[in-house]
Amino acid sequence: MRLQPAELERVRSAALVAGETVATFVRDALHEKCRTIEGQRPDVAGAVRSSDGKSAPQLGRVERLVLAAIVSLPGLRSVATVAAAAGVSWSAARGALDSLSAHGAVRFRTWKQSWRHGVREIGAWEPEVASENSAGLLAQTACVSLPPQPPPSEHSGPLPPQLWHLFWDHPDPSVLKVPDDADYVANRLLNGPSASAALWAAVHLPADALRASTELRSSRPETRDLVKNVLASRDAALR
Repeated sequence: MRLQPAELERVRSAALVAGETVATFVRDALHEKCRTIEGQRPDVAGAVRSSDGKSAPQLGRVERLVLAAIVSLPGLRSVATVAAAAGVSWSAARGALDSLSAHGAVRFRTWKQSWRHGVREIGAWEPEVASENSAGLLAQTACVSLPPQPPPSEHSGPLPPQLWHLFWDHPDPSVLKVPDDADYVANRLLNGPSASAALWAAVHLPADALRASTELRSSRPETRDLVKNVLASRDAALR
């Protein structure tokens, strides 16, 4: 089928609004046209009825991409990071976040975190699982394909300030560096009280430091399991 110039211009305009290339926009539009989501039935009012019988608003394509990104990639702290994860423009992501918040699909949760010698407030976007629309809204992301994410890189340089408080007995955590102090940092973070710090270590510290942390007598079983899975994932990514 050949598009007329006026039709092609409308497609280009729609892709520009969505913050996508024409090829991506057309591919996703065709995917949306053909897709069937198990357990959902559109209502006459444009809502989606989930398998539990509850009706939820019908989400647009960009809204589904943004919601899928927030569900799949925890810790997205800004509109820019959400836009990059979803593969849309900043303005498209901002509009989708506003709409999803109004539907009760997502929220921006804030909390306090130790920072250097004080406390700072940080936040991240997360799905609003307590919403009455939650099941119907989340089900609409079942067929969404997010753009490929670049693999995380090993950290090189000073220990990030948000981790300093976990080295409370060190005279000056700011002087700790990776990879020079990677073994010490890995042991403290992987076997410490913070799950998020352990996850950061598993993702960003060198493989040798991770292995060394599991050989210590103080290493916990869950730490060894985490490291084993992480190293297996890294090896698979290299194949």
